[in-house]
Amino acid sequence: ITPSLEEMCHVAEALEKAGFSVPIFIGGATTSRLHTAVKIAPKYSHTVLYVKDASQSALVASKILHPETGKVFAEEMKTEYTHLRESFESKKIELVPLEDARKNKPVIDWSNYVAPQPAQQGVQMIENIPVREVFPFINWNYFFVAWKLFGKFGDINRVNASDTAYNQWLSAFPKEEQEKATEAMQLYKDAQRIISYLEENNKDLIKAIYGFFEATGGDEVIYLNDMQLPMLRQQDKKDSGFHKSLSDYIIPKEVGRTDYLGAFVVTAGHGIEDLLHKFEAEGNEYDALVLKSLCDRLAEAAAEYLHYRTRVEFWGYAKDEKLDTKEIFKAAYQGIRPAVGYPSIPDQSMNFELDKLLDMKKIGVSLTEHGAMYPTATVSGFYFSHPESSYFAIGHISNEQLEAYANKRGISGEQARMWLSGNVI
Repeated sequence: ITPSLEEMCHVAEALEKAGFSVPIFIGGATTSRLHTAVKIAPKYSHTVLYVKDASQSALVASKILHPETGKVFAEEMKTEYTHLRESFESKKIELVPLEDARKNKPVIDWSNYVAPQPAQQGVQMIENIPVREVFPFINWNYFFVAWKLFGKFGDINRVNASDTAYNQWLSAFPKEEQEKATEAMQLYKDAQRIISYLEENNKDLIKAIYGFFEATGGDEVIYLNDMQLPMLRQQDKKDSGFHKSLSDYIIPKEVGRTDYLGAFVVTAGHGIEDLLHKFEAEGNEYDALVLKSLCDRLAEAAAEYLHYRTRVEFWGYAKDEKLDTKEIFKAAYQGIRPAVGYPSIPDQSMNFELDKLLDMKKIGVSLTEHGAMYPTATVSGFYFSHPESSYFAIGHISNEQLEAYANKRGISGEQARMWLSGNVI
């Protein structure tokens, strides 16, 4: 995510250098009006506009190109973005010194703690996870959001096929939401149809590779037998709470006992391109779109499914876990599975280290030069078992921590800044 946002800035700079004057439209799930105003617009002396939805592009283009009102509209947007930028830059972000953040790390009593030993050792692979096994772990709310259907439709999979059950479900919504609920049900049925097709024709769609490794922690580093995994620590000033690092949840080296770290990559995109091409060749754009959004949800569901099996079986530190999917979606389980590129591991290049551990190509996953995974419907990350481990966002970090992190990673400060441009101030 972060490298792609940086690339937008590079493209704007290149267009400026080449003497272009065409308007630039910025869009995508990870972009925003603020990011456009602060990071991209200053790189280009002509019009730069954030367009929230691709469907609005034609409308915005017509405004910009209008011979009578285009210039006025462009100037209005430029003024608005200038105000946004000035407002953002006037806000003071306070950080605590790195040393103070380290002193305020989570206090964990390691004296009597014995790390649970994984039931499985080393790297393991699942070449085929049946779609129906993953199905219960799909969070349908996110699927509907991808289709701009906002509402509490997440329990839709609990509605059986009978007309009575459907009518009872529908009547529970206010009248003004029932039309959207009807659309959601139709979309859900279409997704079910695609899932049935995948079960029959793409039996090896979902694959996973994972492993468990002896580990110790300390000084924002997780130490494995033959490699180190540097982590970041929170530095934003806060009135209460700790300044966390993922390394805090692994037994420190000085304790003299062994802990374990899990790692995983799971993909729900194997062979999906062929099916997309088939749908598109048939002129079936709708099913192609359903398939794309469904595969993203299946990848997240597969990650949830794999974590569940890790807790109760592969690692086995929570063999007696009895949680339903609602509780699982709320992360009510013991341990965490922070994903690469997400708030607690914002450095996407950590995927290269993960690849060294697991060898992603064994399940057909490859990495781009920026550490993005292909197929895109893929999730990667780490497993922590400690009962006090919790999800958190790193937030902002200082140049001091950036340099320390770069040294530990064995990369230049410039490279580290590229990977962490959204975090460094």
